[in-house]
Amino acid sequence: MLSKKELWKLRVVELVQINIGILSVIVLFNWYFSNEYPLSIFCCLIGVILLGSFIVSRYREQTGKGYRPKSLKKLKEYEKEKMGEKRRHRQHQIGTTFFLLLAGLCFILPFIIDLPANYAHHDTGNYLLQLIFPLIGLNLGSFIRARRMDKSEKGQALKTTFESGMKTFVLGTAAWGVSVVVIVIAVLLFS
Repeated sequence: MLSKKELWKLRVVELVQINIGILSVIVLFNWYFSNEYPLSIFCCLIGVILLGSFIVSRYREQTGKGYRPKSLKKLKEYEKEKMGEKRRHRQHQIGTTFFLLLAGLCFILPFIIDLPANYAHHDTGNYLLQLIFPLIGLNLGSFIRARRMDKSEKGQALKTTFESGMKTFVLGTAAWGVSVVVIVIAVLLFS
């Protein structure tokens, strides 16, 4: 079992890694938009990223192999112990299935919605919103999930798997949805 100090340190490392990843993705998205590439290709790229996440996650679940820093291995083992194998497996399946559904939606979206040819945004306020919403949403979702996990008894964490999995996923990704909506509205208003 991890001490509170060690657990806090691992949680901070996890949040830093998540934030670096999100900031990297946002910078790449903004580079893509600043070069005025087509939105339909952007949707397909998001679909490929989500499909890749689904495949890697399922592969890691099936084989136990895959890249994960040592610090996160300790944290994931702690969470696995807290949740119990059955609940953790079910929550993982729900999350990865949602990735697959979102990937499918991203592949279909360009065919059902008439997207503008490109989108060049130069609005600093819009850019700041795209930075702030995902970071707030993901940090808030991660914090709530970690707090519930750490306060629970062994094998009882996140007892209602479907409900807690959906709440955590929704809180963690709601900011992405808000950012996408802001981008789509900006495209429709300014194109």
